[in-house]
Amino acid sequence: MLNPFFWIKRASHRRWFYLLILVVVALVLGVGLANTSSAFDSCGLDGDAGIEIIQLITISDQQELELGKCLNQQEVDQGLEIYRGRKITEYVQDIGQRLIPYSDRPNFPYTFQVVRNNDINAFALVGGFVYVHTGLLKG
Repeated sequence: MLNPFFWIKRASHRRWFYLLILVVVALVLGVGLANTSSAFDSCGLDGDAGIEIIQLITISDQQELELGKCLNQQEVDQGLEIYRGRKITEYVQDIGQRLIPYSDRPNFPYTFQVVRNNDINAFALVGGFVYVHTGLLKG
């Protein structure tokens, strides 16, 4: 059997190393869920993270839109810099509007925004908020 940790010679040391990896992964996941939980709490969802996921699955389109607006505002408050250049913003919105008919929810109100960030990236939040980094548009 191929051992990716061949440089750890003794099996007992490998077990401790695997345990250490497991603890690190658990801590990273725990911190991530805690941050997600606090974001949802301030947007009107409270309780256990698992319950919040169930709530997200069963919310109406209007509730999803309101949650998206709240999370969008949190992102802006935490330093997400929305690019205000009219031509680029209109370009991204035009492309987004042309893609909507091919989505699973073509009647949902999507919001396309450009983020001033040189990383090649794009992301979306619940509620139809879609963000495209300026770095993705350079080329």
